[in-house]
Amino acid sequence: MENDEGDGENADIYIYNVAKQESTVIAKDVVPDSVVASPDCKTAAYVAGYSSKDDNKLYVAGINKEPVKIAKDGCYPMAITNNGKNIIYCNYVEDKLFYYNGKEAQKISAEVKGSRVYVNCSEDEIVYERDGKTYCYKAGDAEANKLYSSKVDYFTSSAINWSGERVKRLSIDTFADAVFVDYDYRICMITDKRDDVVKINSDYEDFSIAADGKAMVYAEDDTLFYVKKLAGNPEGEAIYSSDKIKSVITNSDLSKMYIVNEEDELIYVTKSGKYETICNDLDDIDPVVCESNGKIYFVEDGDLYEAETSKKSKVLVKSDVIGIQKSLTGICYGTEEETIGFVF
Repeated sequence: MENDEGDGENADIYIYNVAKQESTVIAKDVVPDSVVASPDCKTAAYVAGYSSKDDNKLYVAGINKEPVKIAKDGCYPMAITNNGKNIIYCNYVEDKLFYYNGKEAQKISAEVKGSRVYVNCSEDEIVYERDGKTYCYKAGDAEANKLYSSKVDYFTSSAINWSGERVKRLSIDTFADAVFVDYDYRICMITDKRDDVVKINSDYEDFSIAADGKAMVYAEDDTLFYVKKLAGNPEGEAIYSSDKIKSVITNSDLSKMYIVNEEDELIYVTKSGKYETICNDLDDIDPVVCESNGKIYFVEDGDLYEAETSKKSKVLVKSDVIGIQKSLTGICYGTEEETIGFVF
């Protein structure tokens, strides 16, 4: 996170009510680059009274909420919950990370400059980096737990938004059983007590996690593994092995699973290990599964096809296709004639 050096002009914070088409000023004379909004955009944390980076004040304000000073002298907000109850902020002078619970602030960690911070939906759990290691803090804990001796590359849960420049708010209620990938291409899961990490595999080629986060499938070299339950000490069961696997394609609940191998063959695989080759020579365009009809769409020799789980179900959809992409309700494709088509 870059803190404002006070070189620009200060500004006011407005909240715009779309239904009423009116604006309300909630704070004045604010350092613009310091503002962090709550998920519902009704509350904001910000820096005001700026003289220098170590002489300023941290406030929170919102609709029908007068500005309240939270901290001073080098403190900048990183994330804030609805109503401003919980605030994560960093003191750049002391290089410390703090958690404010609405009444008092607790120091979470020192030496956090440049570190990435992840929070859950309610922002009462925090995962952060320090000295190349990963830690987890839950509101009310005496101190943070060391989770992992390496850093998180990314969590597999989708992000609601970035709050500030280094804070990522994830679409999860808790980091217990949360899955992430580290910088050595290992898939890992945080334990239910948020005090350790379980390594699911050592070096994956590709993977897919069910939308409900309860199961996953991953490829490691020439073998496809299925993890039935992402909890406790999850273990992958080998369900298919052949040529080296390049990619894994599934629908949202993993009821349809396909792989592409190094020979560019598209193969349907069941959880019991049965399989059938659907296409023998894919074009260099990633296949996608349509959620609305459960069929897979792929390009072979420039033509777009759809299929279910067998080669005999293969049907031509459109010729001269140059790209396909998955959407929320179907797929869209582009053609050499620069037209776009949809399948729902």
